[in-house]
Amino acid sequence: MKKKELNLKRSNLKMKNKRKLKRHKKRRRKNYKRKNKNL
Repeated sequence: MKKKELNLKRSNLKMKNKRKLKRHKKRRRKNYKRKNKNL
């Protein structure tokens, strides 16, 4: 049981990290476009 619980926690963390990464990528892309417009 403990091993299963640990695996669940780990997989949840991975999913959260993936979501965070996606969010950051989108934000970065938006800023990049804005900078190009200003140039």
